[in-house]
Parts: sequence; structure tokens; C-alpha cells
Amino acid sequence: MEWNFCRLYVTWICPSVHHVRSFAALLDSVAARLWKMNKPDAFEFDIHITRITPSDEEWLLDLEKYSFVKSRVTISKPLWRTKLREMALRHPKSRIGLFCCGPDALSRNVKKCMKMSFKGNSTTFHFKQECF
Repeated sequence: MEWNFCRLYVTWICPSVHHVRSFAALLDSVAARLWKMNKPDAFEFDIHITRITPSDEEWLLDLEKYSFVKSRVTISKPLWRTKLREMALRHPKSRIGLFCCGPDALSRNVKKCMKMSFKGNSTTFHFKQECF
């Protein structure tokens, strides 16, 4: 099956800011480049940091230099049911590929929320997972 896509949504869950630090410049440059190409919604991402330490708070303040990344960082776990329902509503009658990479419990949770999010909607999710 060949996949053609117009948009890429990434939800990244990180246990600490340290994991985000190494990719912040790359994510920011990709988003800036797409903005200049007049395709700002071709790549949407949000980063959820689940734990904050006192040393992380200093780096969070330093996010000012990564404007695209800064606005997409939250200190919480994602609300999968809400996130997937919004995606289904934004893209009615569409096929959405959903790839989940993480622990088995995460994949089970995302898959369960995915099934609930498009009831009554003609959106179709295609779920793939990579568990570790």
C-alpha cells in the first residue's frame, strides 16, 4: 500500500526536557521552512513532557529561541480521546494513518481511544504500532 499524505501530525511524549533538547533546533527549522514555503499546516507537532526537575525549568525558559517548539510544549500527558476526536472532525471522510511507537500499554490506550473517536464519523484510522 502506498501512502500519500498532505499533513503529518506528531505527538511526542518525553519523560524530561533533556530528551527534547537535542531535537528542538531540528523541529524548529522544519516548521520555519514549511512556513516560508506557505505550508504551515503540513507538519503539526506537540510535545508532552511528563516530568520536570529544577534543572529542566531553566531550559524551559531558554525555549524563547525556538519559537515554533516553545508554543507546542506542555507539561502533561496527552488526552488521546480528545486529540483523536478533533483529528477525525477536522478530516471527515478521510483515511488517517496512525503510527504509535512506545510501550504496549500506550499502544493499547491509543488504539482504544482511536476506536471511540470516530464513531458516527466517516473518518477511517489505520493503526500501526511499534512496541518496546
